[in-house]
Amino acid sequence: MGQTERLLGRTRREVVLQASPSRRNRSVWHTSRTCVSSTSSLNSTAPRVVGSRSRKATGKEGRVGVNVRSDELLELVEDGAEVERVATGFTFTEGPIWNASERCLFFSDMPADIRRRWSEEDGVAEVRNPSNKCNGMVYDADGNLLVCEHVTSSLVRESPDGGRETIASHFEGKELNSPNDVITSSDGTILFSDPWYGRMPVFGVERERELGFQGVYRIASGGGEPELVCDRDEFDMPNGLCFSPDESLLYINDTSRAHIKVFDA
Repeated sequence: MGQTERLLGRTRREVVLQASPSRRNRSVWHTSRTCVSSTSSLNSTAPRVVGSRSRKATGKEGRVGVNVRSDELLELVEDGAEVERVATGFTFTEGPIWNASERCLFFSDMPADIRRRWSEEDGVAEVRNPSNKCNGMVYDADGNLLVCEHVTSSLVRESPDGGRETIASHFEGKELNSPNDVITSSDGTILFSDPWYGRMPVFGVERERELGFQGVYRIASGGGEPELVCDRDEFDMPNGLCFSPDESLLYINDTSRAHIKVFDA
């Protein structure tokens, strides 16, 4: 049984997509198999918890921590590590991205329409206000920051010198819903999700949708128009997405359906 099959038992519902025979052409994807598994397997064995601490400071019952379902996680998180709250007072935080050179964390406070920066040395500071209710962010290989914006329904590229460029705003002549999360691969390919949260009150600006579906898109490393990587009805509300460490698998969360789908990249 291969790696993909071993992963199938860990989520509520997953669909495996395989690339076309020519793996150089990553824009062509098709469904090969659907697997529905019971959620009981997720809870049959209680996971270890590291960093556990009381929620007393927040006035809520219970404890917070990191569930360890694989010992490989302990290569990243020390067994004795504690969860520490470094800042508070925000409305709804999203899109955290670590800047290694500046040793700081950028994150969005979407309903408040503010992007902020946190560092151990300086604490919290506003970076962009208003922020177009930005959400997911990621750095590309050249140090540019790719940002999903709800208000503009766009994916933009911000350069270190302050430049700004829109790299995706429409599909087939219609405005995108509201790009939500974005990742890049080692070859420069960009993938982003496009649910319609940014056209709702609070999370964005209430307005009519132009597209009749919520998709996941790919932009080739050389640039160009966004291309769908799956069927138009594949997702209800595609949200977070990430690669496996070797980039052989692509995980996409469908929030409203409460499941994760796995794609063979």
